[in-house]
Amino acid sequence: MRIDRDLVRRIEGSSARAEALHAEVLAQMSPTSGAAAEWFDDAALVALGADRYVNRALAFGLGAAPASDCVDALERFFGSRSLVPSAEVSPWVGADLLAEMRRRGYGVDWFRNVYAHELGGLPPRSQAVDIAEVSAATYDAWREILGGDAAPGSPARAVSDEGCESRHRIPGAVDLVGSIAGEVVATG
Repeated sequence: MRIDRDLVRRIEGSSARAEALHAEVLAQMSPTSGAAAEWFDDAALVALGADRYVNRALAFGLGAAPASDCVDALERFFGSRSLVPSAEVSPWVGADLLAEMRRRGYGVDWFRNVYAHELGGLPPRSQAVDIAEVSAATYDAWREILGGDAAPGSPARAVSDEGCESRHRIPGAVDLVGSIAGEVVATG
């Protein structure tokens, strides 16, 4: 298996930067949210606040710092916010970080896969999907898809909608919708 470690760091770093920017915007929009971000060894330690989607470190363990320093930073950042320390850990981090995390009692809660594929040689699309930036006309459909797991009017939906609004306000961010025959069916 060919692993491009620079590509791994670039993809993970991109996600880390996006969530750190999200925390900055949410902190400005909602100062009582507790949203904050801090950088440590190329990892973004991100807290959007209690009951919000992102409260974890991203691009964690892909830098050069010793494993114990990484976990110390994780525990310090989240502990000072009364949040459970959490991190997205790439399968390509060093064995020393995994051993240090196991030693301190960390385990796996869930998996999220990120795939990268060269675009050459992809099969033709079976349906025409129009991709466009989110506009005033498509914003509600975009937000509905992103918040679809939370019932409208529920506290969880209010948090989701606030997250969508703050994400949409990130300077330079490009929010996308995919439509088939004029109906929004996907987000990006």
